[in-house]
Amino acid sequence: MRFVRSCKKGHVDDIDWLFFVHHGEEKNCPYKTLWVEERGTSGDIGNIYIVCSCGKGESLAAATNPSASVLGKCSGSRPWLGELAREECGENSRLLIRTASNAHFPQTLSAISIPEVISPLQEASSATGPFSMKFGALKTSKPRESLTRS
Repeated sequence: MRFVRSCKKGHVDDIDWLFFVHHGEEKNCPYKTLWVEERGTSGDIGNIYIVCSCGKGESLAAATNPSASVLGKCSGSRPWLGELAREECGENSRLLIRTASNAHFPQTLSAISIPEVISPLQEASSATGPFSMKFGALKTSKPRESLTRS
């Protein structure tokens, strides 16, 4: 089906069509077989009906009213986190077209950490200090006397 339900908090879930058609009284329906009827050529949402084999039916236009609770309360589903990722909610659900650009806006954060590469020579020299400290101060001797012959 090309429709899903969502709430103001961003939870997304499949529509409980039995609840929608029977207005919350689906337990009393002995058949529970549904189908979609398109009763027009315009493709208007008001011409799309969900019909039950018990004879009840409802136009999807009823689900476009954001203040109505014809789609039921939100289940807190977050399918992008897995099947068990649900949280408490209770907002009224609203109808969304599954492929619409306003169906979901994820917040994406990216990070990359590249460790500094240190060669074994750099590691050895940094462990003992600068080059001059490793070998100590150069000892200076007395200046040599001139080796010239007189």
